[in-house]
Amino acid sequence: MKRALPLFLLCLGVVGCITRHDEGTTATYTLAPWIALCFVILAVVMLPLGFFVVRRKDPVWPKLLGISLLTLFPLVSLGAAWAARSEYVKVGDDQVEYRSGALGKPRTIRYDECQRLEFRIKTVGSKRGQPNEVVTPWVVKKDGTEEDINPMLLRGEVLDDLVARFRKKGIPVSGDRRGL
Repeated sequence: MKRALPLFLLCLGVVGCITRHDEGTTATYTLAPWIALCFVILAVVMLPLGFFVVRRKDPVWPKLLGISLLTLFPLVSLGAAWAARSEYVKVGDDQVEYRSGALGKPRTIRYDECQRLEFRIKTVGSKRGQPNEVVTPWVVKKDGTEEDINPMLLRGEVLDDLVARFRKKGIPVSGDRRGL
């Protein structure tokens, strides 16, 4: 059982989590459908487990755990599946459109409004005395406003495509991408 988790994580890395759909000069990146399916399967598995815990003749606390496994956990898992299917990044020749999470509204950034793309490093929290650094891409617009582009999908191949299109339009890219 101890070897199953690393093997599962290795399989996830090999399969890939992001899918790309090309429509002319526009590339749309979404999370792979199997991620949402895993959340749905997790919700279905928790139902009988919660029912089993509720049916046991134990004190009140395990019964409350069973009730939460029957109600809350499936709802959270189904919400995560919905969020996984809702997020996307659409990189085109004229603009970048993205939606972050299930309730986020689609946002659009046009290249002709951009002055530069920056990667900013922010230190957040700490684990055992070591600060964690988070790198976030920011767009500085010609009118002086700044906007962060931080959907979960904006990593690896998606970010490479975005940076290449910014450079193709002659927009400078600055900062350190550290692991993005």
